Amino acid sequence: MKTFYFYTDLESQLNRRRVHALLNGKLPLTRPSRFNDPFDSMLRFNPMFSDMDAKKYLNWDPMRTVVFPEQNPIFIALEEVRRKVICRWTAFSVSEMDDSLLMWAHYGAQHKGICLELEYDESKRPANSLFSKIRYTTHYPQELQAALDQGLDSASMETLLLTKSIDWYYEREWRFAVQDAPPETGFSGDHKFDGLIDSPFEVKGVCYGFRCVDGDHSNFHEEPNQDMWKYTKIALIAAIAERENISVYQNRLSSTEFKLQKVDLGK
Repeated sequence: MKTFYFYTDLESQLNRRRVHALLNGKLPLTRPSRFNDPFDSMLRFNPMFSDMDAKKYLNWDPMRTVVFPEQNPIFIALEEVRRKVICRWTAFSVSEMDDSLLMWAHYGAQHKGICLELEYDESKRPANSLFSKIRYTTHYPQELQAALDQGLDSASMETLLLTKSIDWYYEREWRFAVQDAPPETGFSGDHKFDGLIDSPFEVKGVCYGFRCVDGDHSNFHEEPNQDMWKYTKIALIAAIAERENISVYQNRLSSTEFKLQKVDLGK
């Protein structure tokens, strides 16, 4: 068992639904096309991959001419291949750290949100998935060629999904990715998950940001039988507090260092 952390705000319905899913043993998954980094998991063909190589890969006649001079049909065709490969994957990201000032600022609603402590169980990982630490670098993975067909081989797929710019190193990210995960059913709103599976992560604790005031995690007056995704922020945090197996903490600011101090609130 290993522990990871998930930072989130509770202002948006989507993120409240994510927390609800995790609390109830489900893992909400997102397509790479929705990632906040436009370079993330976007396949780039090797610069040495010539037009002749591309035509062979696409099973085109090598003598085929460009019909639209203003657009390169080879590039368009390769992009379609890329799209078909990538759209089969969905992912969920966690961090190694629970006290990152940048993560609390960027993903924890400027310290108004929460950070979930998640215990990972490798035995619950499905066969068509991967879970590993992100590799941070300054260049695209050059070893990725155009050997795609129905999907990249496992080594190339991991390289594609687990490589990010060095600028994101502060996140200390680990990524759980699933191929052909079933989409969420029973929900038709704008915040439907791209994939939803039984979670290999169990919620063991929650830490409130230091700006998440007492009123945000008390005074639960919502109708208890309504769907959790309809709950207010106050109601959701109160529901978390009702779980006896979840430890509850609150961040405080250190008076001597640029650090957060996690205080056990007890129950």
